[in-house]
Amino acid sequence: MDDFGQFIVGNIREVFLPEPGQKITADTPFVSITGDDGVADLIAPIDGSVVCVNDAIHEDGSLINLDPYGDGWLVEVRPSEGSRFEEETARIFRGDASRLWLEKEIYRLREVVGNETGITLTDGGEIWRGLRDTLGEKKRALLVRSFFNAERREPCGEHPDGE
Repeated sequence: MDDFGQFIVGNIREVFLPEPGQKITADTPFVSITGDDGVADLIAPIDGSVVCVNDAIHEDGSLINLDPYGDGWLVEVRPSEGSRFEEETARIFRGDASRLWLEKEIYRLREVVGNETGITLTDGGEIWRGLRDTLGEKKRALLVRSFFNAERREPCGEHPDGE
């Protein structure tokens, strides 16, 4: 879960991680995170086996909110033998594709929150951490559904304006 994702989910209350040794399949849910405004299912990026999980997350899911790139890590996965590893990992956002994906997600965020935020999202800065507080419960739940719905995923590298 990256910083943008933990922002969308809000305060994380509970995390369901797979067990070490469990097989996972690309494009299927393998981690479930319950936040203030709903459940976010994370989609497995590759076929493989779970090598280890961050047991500290079971004790304190807020580690994801506090440090998503450090203490808030979730699982380590080893690719399956004979998997389509090259093909599967080609879909993982890296470099410019990652930047374009995030721009697209911020564009989508603007569409979802609409006029409720004024100009805070268009100033070119970071996501305003108080944004969630300005939205009603239904709008926050819509954010979770909108950004963690596997059917809405699109190929990486495409810009929101079609560039």
